[in-house]
Amino acid sequence: MNKVTFKEEQVTIYGEYGEGSSIGFVFQRFGINQIFSLAEVYIVPKSLVEIQESDLTAENQIISPITDWISPYWIVAKNDIDIPNNGNKLTGGNHGTNNGEGDPTAEFVRLDVFIGNTPIQNELSDVVVEKPITLVTTNLVEASNTHINYPRKIVEEKVTYVVVGSEIKVKVEFQVKEPAYIIEYSGLQTNGQYYDQFSIPNSEIKGWQPIGPKTYRSGAHEQYGLSNQIMLNKKGTSDWLVVSLDDYKKMSLADEVEMIQVMEAPVNKTYFRLLYDTSLVVETGDVFWLKGSYSFTNSSPYNV
Repeated sequence: MNKVTFKEEQVTIYGEYGEGSSIGFVFQRFGINQIFSLAEVYIVPKSLVEIQESDLTAENQIISPITDWISPYWIVAKNDIDIPNNGNKLTGGNHGTNNGEGDPTAEFVRLDVFIGNTPIQNELSDVVVEKPITLVTTNLVEASNTHINYPRKIVEEKVTYVVVGSEIKVKVEFQVKEPAYIIEYSGLQTNGQYYDQFSIPNSEIKGWQPIGPKTYRSGAHEQYGLSNQIMLNKKGTSDWLVVSLDDYKKMSLADEVEMIQVMEAPVNKTYFRLLYDTSLVVETGDVFWLKGSYSFTNSSPYNV
């Protein structure tokens, strides 16, 4: 069961989060590119019936809009390119031409919202639903070298979020519109803003490790190919975030590349490196995809 509010390209969804508490997900446009994405997460000590928008305060916020969640890309076009370029590598997500600043490198195109199989076209306010809530958003993304002399977007990205209770299922599909090289793509990102320790089952990392002191990697994919899940926890609590990569169209991981990376402070990000340190040749029309989930729970993480 969930409760949903929809207004002006902002969707707020509440779900049950243990006895007497609720979790709030805010999807909205944010960052340098103003693309629509999961932006904020709150844990509120009120029931699903009691919780309302005024409860989404800084005190209850566990994740703010500081991460890319789905993107970014490092992709370079083959033809009609910037010479010289501006030195920028990553595009899309929350990346501009100067990291999170500069000029935008992506463009929001559209948003569709469904409850069950019914499209929602009018605003909603605190409507309780027992069917999945689906958000489908489309963005266009530049290459690293198509911003100055021949400005254009060469990637079309469609992201589908399905919210049931306190879990968000995600499907990312992207199509390349012209010949290019993909050097790097990282997806299913999150951050340790609230969570301070993590575990990666079936990886070379043993036990629980703190988030922040250094960078951790799951181990060479050839040896640790089952490391498809990262568990984040707030030490001393039963608050968990389990991020899972369920399926993907195989791209091209270079030798010895690790699938999962946890970055040190001040970034504290975690992400799946589906393409890294290579130059994958892609042609017009090529499509790639991944499926995964973000499961927020205050019970055993093994039950998600």
